[in-house]
Amino acid sequence: MSSLTTSNSHTSPNFIQLTTKSLSTFTPITLSELTKIINSMPSTICSLDFIPTTLLKEFSNIFFPIFLHLVNLSLLTSKFPTDFKTSTIIPLLKNSSLDSSFLSNSVLYL
Repeated sequence: MSSLTTSNSHTSPNFIQLTTKSLSTFTPITLSELTKIINSMPSTICSLDFIPTTLLKEFSNIFFPIFLHLVNLSLLTSKFPTDFKTSTIIPLLKNSSLDSSFLSNSVLYL
């Protein structure tokens, strides 16, 4: 991650310095934060999900502590499973009367 900061130690008062922040300053997420995030998710199903959201929510007392550890460890070490870097993109027609062979007639659904 990079951020822009203003530095007054240089001759120009508007000097902008690029600084790099590492995840070593990462503050782990709490169980209550994770619970709030997951419970606010819609109960829809994605083909890439290993566990359906409804099942995840129903057995939150089992799954949430495990996910909490995995999320914090992943962010702290900057290592993410390959499966987390995969998505499904489904083109949907803007209008059913349009020709589906042209991608410009579609909206991408992620």
